[in-house]
Amino acid sequence: MVKTFLPYPGGQSPIIKDIMENMPPDKKYNKVIEGCFGGGAFTFAMLTLKLNKEYAGIEIDSSLTNYYRVVKDVEGCKTINRLMHRQLPTFEELQKRYNASYDDPIESARDTILLKVASYNSSAKSIKPGHTVEDFRRIALAHIKEGHKKLRYVTIHNGHFRAFLHLDGEDVLWFFDPPYHRVGRKHYRYCFTVKDYVTLRDFARTSKGYVMITLNDTHFVRRLYKGFRIEEIDSKATGNHILILNYNADGTRISVPEYDDDYVRLLCECEEEDTLHIEFLRERLLKMYSTLLNEGCSPLDAGNIIREDFRAFGAGRLAYIRDILPSEAKHSEKARDQFARISSQKASSIQGMESKGTEPPTLKLSCGDLVLWELKLS
Repeated sequence: MVKTFLPYPGGQSPIIKDIMENMPPDKKYNKVIEGCFGGGAFTFAMLTLKLNKEYAGIEIDSSLTNYYRVVKDVEGCKTINRLMHRQLPTFEELQKRYNASYDDPIESARDTILLKVASYNSSAKSIKPGHTVEDFRRIALAHIKEGHKKLRYVTIHNGHFRAFLHLDGEDVLWFFDPPYHRVGRKHYRYCFTVKDYVTLRDFARTSKGYVMITLNDTHFVRRLYKGFRIEEIDSKATGNHILILNYNADGTRISVPEYDDDYVRLLCECEEEDTLHIEFLRERLLKMYSTLLNEGCSPLDAGNIIREDFRAFGAGRLAYIRDILPSEAKHSEKARDQFARISSQKASSIQGMESKGTEPPTLKLSCGDLVLWELKLS
């Protein structure tokens, strides 16, 4: 397993070998840009190959960017090493400073690496058990030392990947490991919106360079990247992934036609609506549901797909949409029995139910006389 510049949730170290096996021919590119840098697993792996390439990383997290810049700098690296040998803050103190602004970039860099080596994930809510302060100090110093040696070859940019797409060119290899779909802020400090996923897809389709994207395997991701080359990667450590490529195995580009996906467009509209109105949601749910049924989904599968995609909005403009379906076994049996009878009717109505007392409003989706699923908005 390849090392990274620092521990990072969702990093690609466990599957980096599979990713590297699907790279374009070496002579096809001269620059390597990691678009969602994170722990930099891909860049780190590329550096071990000792190829004569230019390397750059794009990182939206300003605290991570600061850490990389401090560790890359000779004097900055010396200063953070001295600071690491003094009394370290407790994990509770680090948690309180998690979103704080720092006047001293060196202190910020020290706290960033300590949080990364001590936390389970980016929420920084729990500490890894069985470790002492000295353990964390030793691990952090090892990452700083290794990072300093490797980062001198890498230019780090701070900002959203959209701001740096102008760096594209025929000799550029792009690698993106964006926040995984539906995973949310339990693992990521900065999540992707539906619009971000669509922007990345559009860039991969029109890019002059070579684009590699790793994501989890969901219905949304599959339909978004229709027409691209997709390689499945199964990891015992991290589950199923897919590698999305805009080129063939011999390095020739894939021409992906422009197309408008109604389901994705409607999902974007739901995300962009600042204030949810029952009529607004009613109309789009019906269209999304009908789209899936027309594609051959069963009522149960269509309801589950929409429910899971809406859950990805949890911390965003859709404050929370909770599924209140009956148990899957009970509901699926009823759906199977009646699907043949109602399939020609498709989704015939969505009924809005007013809030009763302190109960949140509920949306009910019915097809004929069968209530397929309900959503309670809270």
